[in-house]
This record gives sequence, C-alpha cells and structure tokens, in this order.
Amino acid sequence: MKNNPLNGYMPDYDAAEALTRHAPTQGGETADSPTFYPTCRFCGKQTLPVEKYASAEAANEAATRKCDCDRAREYQAEIEKAEKREKNINKLRKALDDIRPYFTKERGVEYTDALYDLLFNCGVAVLDEQVAKANLNCGRVKVAISTNSKGAIVISLAYSDGARVEV
Repeated sequence: MKNNPLNGYMPDYDAAEALTRHAPTQGGETADSPTFYPTCRFCGKQTLPVEKYASAEAANEAATRKCDCDRAREYQAEIEKAEKREKNINKLRKALDDIRPYFTKERGVEYTDALYDLLFNCGVAVLDEQVAKANLNCGRVKVAISTNSKGAIVISLAYSDGARVEV
C-alpha cells in the first residue's frame, strides 16, 4: 500500500524525473495531470476512476449517477424524468410541425404561430401532468392532446364537415 493515493501517500520524485513527468504533452495537459477519484455526493462512496475526468465535479457526478444509495437513486430518477421530458417535448415540436398541412383554409382554420404556441403549451401541460387531456376545437378541426400508458405524447386530429341531421 506504499504508492496508494487513496490513503494520502504521494511518492517523492527526484528532480530529473519530476521535469519529465510535468512536461507538457500535445494536448496541452501535463503527463502528470491530476486524477480525480469519483465520490458520490450523497453517501461519500468512492470508486476508482474508469476514465479521465475534467474536474472533481465531473468525477463526482459520474459516481453519483452510478451509486446505489437511496438518495443517489432518487437523484438518478429525477435526471431520467427530466431527460424523458426533454425527449417528449422534442417529439411534441416535431408532431406539431408534422400536422401543419392538416390545417387549411378549407377546413376553417389557419395554422398561425399563435395556434402553434397554444397547442405547444397545452402539450407541455399534459406532459407535466398539470392536465390529463386537452381538447381544442379549431374551426372544423378538433385536436386532442394526451399521453399514452408509456408517457409518450399523443395528438389526435378529427375533421368535421359540419353536416348534421337531427330527427
């Protein structure tokens, strides 16, 4: 355990060896760039580094994302939920762009930026579980925005020609 940096021991170098160890490499780093030991920010569990980290914060973030303590698992779930939300918002934007041709003057509604913003805000409210489902009547087009059992956004469009018979 003589050369173990985990227990605080740092070996002594002679002057010639120290000059070669601290000589700059092609990437601008020194040959003896610091090694960061990943530590979970919640429980303090330390692991051996499996890659070069840019900073101690990056190393600690990597350890926290892999740790199995309770608070780290909650943190990992929050990160996963935020990443899933961002993916669903990107899918929502693509879906709203894809339905643009469905809105025409013949159907009684024009797809303006204001309508896009309204549909987007309704979709985000559904994704954030502020509302379960949003139903909008835009001219003759009915738009329903909801999520499926997997949490993915679902946009349903229905066109009504206005024909109605009452008996």
